[in-house]
Amino acid sequence: VFVLSYLYLAGRLLDILRCQGQRGLQAFMEALEFYHPEQYTQLTGKQPTQRCSLILGKKPLLYICTL
Repeated sequence: VFVLSYLYLAGRLLDILRCQGQRGLQAFMEALEFYHPEQYTQLTGKQPTQRCSLILGKKPLLYICTL
């Protein structure tokens, strides 16, 4: 039951990223880098930087799609 829930959530995340395009992916990667640096390093093989995130600016880069 938990595996199906995780698979659903992973699929939902991929749907959101696909619908948001390059800007959505950029916002996701920045949020991952900022809030979850260990997972960012596992995913990319790069160390996170200490810069401010673009997703915190005046115009948000990520809008959630609804089904």
